[in-house]
Amino acid sequence: MNTRVASNVWTKLFITTLGFALLAVSARLYIPLEPVPITFQPLAVMVLGLCFPKWPARSAGAFYVLMGFAGVPYLFTAAVGWATAGYLVGFVFAIWAMTALRDLLDERSFKSLLLLNCVGVLCIYVPGVLWLSSGLGLKSAIQLGVLPFILPGLFKSLILAGIVRFLRAGRPVAR
Repeated sequence: MNTRVASNVWTKLFITTLGFALLAVSARLYIPLEPVPITFQPLAVMVLGLCFPKWPARSAGAFYVLMGFAGVPYLFTAAVGWATAGYLVGFVFAIWAMTALRDLLDERSFKSLLLLNCVGVLCIYVPGVLWLSSGLGLKSAIQLGVLPFILPGLFKSLILAGIVRFLRAGRPVAR
């Protein structure tokens, strides 16, 4: 393996580790609501989907969720529990969809960034609500697992799209 390839691998591994750390730290920042708390994880997922290169973003999300399901204690605390398992699976879908769609959109456009955020949120909510509905029923799952999060999620999406748009103005985009 030549040094350029090795350097690229180490760079991707470093960026993947940063993404994993971002998700892990964001899991510890939450507002305790039942059955699903408000965490900063969806915001971290959106940052990965919008700003990180594809391979490291996808790897960080998948590794984070797999390690959580394997029992690593950073993820499933008493405050979070298994009620959020569907949302966690949605994180992987969201990162995958956002990084795939980025190539089709103008990543410097506020509208495109907002659309990517909305796709990411939808990819999180669908498996989250499906999982939650298995114990609560669909109507209760939507009332408890989506409705309280719409306004905060929209606010976070708008702010994040604006920040990313500002930071990318005239700069190259990570692929």
